[in-house]
Amino acid sequence: MSDLIGGLIGVAVGWGLSQAGELYKAHCQKKRLKTLLNQELKDIDVSLDEIVLTLKKNVDEYRKFYRVDYCVPLNTPFLDAHYIEIADQLTNNQRYNLRNLQDQFAALNNGLLWLEQNTVSSPENHGLLMIQIYARIKNTYRAALFAQAILKESNKSGGQEAITEDHPSSIKVKEIISKIKI
Repeated sequence: MSDLIGGLIGVAVGWGLSQAGELYKAHCQKKRLKTLLNQELKDIDVSLDEIVLTLKKNVDEYRKFYRVDYCVPLNTPFLDAHYIEIADQLTNNQRYNLRNLQDQFAALNNGLLWLEQNTVSSPENHGLLMIQIYARIKNTYRAALFAQAILKESNKSGGQEAITEDHPSSIKVKEIISKIKI
């Protein structure tokens, strides 16, 4: 009987160690994914700065020269592919910031693609008025500014603070946008 009990205890201990190893591997994988996500967001920060500068130039100069400088849309493959896997490790504020950031990236990329498709040839060919193009430039610039504000503030606090509409950086973006007249 004692051999049977010893065998059962051995099996239970072996199974427990196996499960502990699996849990540790899963924890390390999620930690690695979170680190890679942070790195992608820092890399995007540089590209986003360039896009904001280009769009600001477009806002400032479009009415004078009727020319649009194009930007490459942002690509976030890691965020798109792995957000679900690490969402449970993030705080509510971090999840809020990332979802908001994804929304701003989508608006930004849609605006950039629209501008490229509709202003490469003469806008009149598409039945567009200059004011429609200018409004799209402004909305794309707005999305870029909000994305930049969310990203920079999230990087400062590690995403621990929710960047809402009442946040000082969001208020500053609203002030910048309100000064642009269509």
